[in-house]
Amino acid sequence: MLSESYQEKPVDFERLLAIAVDSYAPLIALGRPGEQVGAGRILTTEERWQEDFRKLAEAARLILLMPSAHPGTA
Repeated sequence: MLSESYQEKPVDFERLLAIAVDSYAPLIALGRPGEQVGAGRILTTEERWQEDFRKLAEAARLILLMPSAHPGTA
C-alpha cells in the first residue's frame, strides 16, 4: 500500500535530465523554444537541423539522443 502522502505525478524525463546535468553542462536541444520544459531549444528547420546538430556536437561535452516518433527521425 502506498503512503497517503505519496501522489503519483507525471514524470517529465527531459526536465529531470536537465536538472541532473545542470552542474556539468547546459542541456541544449534542437526544436521550437517553449515546446518542452527542460532543455534550452535552438530553432532550426528540416533543411538545416543536421548542420546545426554538427555545430552543437563539436562543442558538446556529452550527446544524449531522445528520438521522436516523427517519420523523419527514422
